[in-house]
Amino acid sequence: MSRFIALARVFAGALLLVLLSARGSSAQQTTARKPRPFPALFGPTEAELNRPRRLYLSCSIYDAVDDNSFLSNDTDVLDPTLQANRWYTGANVSLAYTSKPRRNLISLNLSSSARYYSDLHEVVTTRHSGAFSIDLQPALDWRLQLSSTASYSPYYDVVLGPTGQGLSSADMPPVSEDASVSKQHAMQYGSFVGVTHNFAPETMLALNYGVRYRQIFEGADTDTQRAGVQFTHRIAKDVALKMGYGYGLATTGGGPAARPIRNNDLDVGLNYGKTFAPSVRTSISFTTGSTIVSAEDGQHFRVTGSGRLMRRLSPTWTAMLTYDRGLQVPDGATRPFFSDTVGAMLGGYVGRRVNVRLQPNYSHGVVGFGADVNPYDAYTATSRIEIAISRRLALYGEHFFYRYRFASDAGLPAQLMPSVDRQGARVGLTLWAPIVR
Repeated sequence: MSRFIALARVFAGALLLVLLSARGSSAQQTTARKPRPFPALFGPTEAELNRPRRLYLSCSIYDAVDDNSFLSNDTDVLDPTLQANRWYTGANVSLAYTSKPRRNLISLNLSSSARYYSDLHEVVTTRHSGAFSIDLQPALDWRLQLSSTASYSPYYDVVLGPTGQGLSSADMPPVSEDASVSKQHAMQYGSFVGVTHNFAPETMLALNYGVRYRQIFEGADTDTQRAGVQFTHRIAKDVALKMGYGYGLATTGGGPAARPIRNNDLDVGLNYGKTFAPSVRTSISFTTGSTIVSAEDGQHFRVTGSGRLMRRLSPTWTAMLTYDRGLQVPDGATRPFFSDTVGAMLGGYVGRRVNVRLQPNYSHGVVGFGADVNPYDAYTATSRIEIAISRRLALYGEHFFYRYRFASDAGLPAQLMPSVDRQGARVGLTLWAPIVR
């Protein structure tokens, strides 16, 4: 409870800072000027990012330690590399290719990471992944998006929070390795297709379908699918009316014993996004919606939505507050998870060489619906400082914190334990290099 109170104070203080800054800026500024990009020392410049064709190599090597005091008590389920106070050396490498012909975008991303535990004399490969996407505009009023991903991981990892709309986008980033909580060798495959047609500058119709399949080597496979359609019409400069429907299906295992979770998303409401005038530094946006979830005890109606408040504190510093309310079905779950998540982000530069980012999040939710529910609380926090040595090399240090508590183990996947305390720190070097300019 004390941690929750402290986190709430942080959120309240950040919100007050954003609002006061917005008020002060509005009072002082008489004309709105577009912020100029900040020329940071490390990483590609804006001109390099906008090149029609580019191939970048990124890699990092680091030393780290994890403190998993709860995980160390359950050696029958967990891998030895997830136990308490393990020092290890890690390496990540990724290759990103982007081609931007006229009105089109093609991208390919490959990545791999590994860890070496000196006291165990063992090299552990934590993830291999690849992703390919195409964004085509065959005509001025048509857009086609296609993407496909594949990844391997020896761990079961989950970040508790609403992800019900995660298959409605071509962007499906992998879960952070810091959220790994148990051993589970698995392959994951995902595909997405989306078609958008603009009838007029203020009217749009979008159709999409996404599927994610997780092949578990020592257990039951999971399959998640979602199809949706949405009609959007702008009724004011910053307000759009939306009418949409989505159908989602999540299944664990196969055959007659499989118990699917179905949800019908009624996406009827408003999209709102506005930059406060006369300042262009503060923006606010929100969306509304609802979902009907079919569970073992019948159908349940829930209101969903999200909100964003972002404030550009200075040319080099940005603060943001977020709120998300929605559905999540973790791999292996036979009951839906429904939660509210509050998050914050503060990031910026100290000079041209030092970049700082702080990102705390808090989620409160329940497993299942009706009288037989299992409530939970989850906290995550990451902090990172990066010091540029040159435009292509930087030294960094980061800390992460991950904690959740379920009231019981009712409705949880076999790999997800009722509670976890996990934190760690790492220090390393990161490098990026352009291969094709």
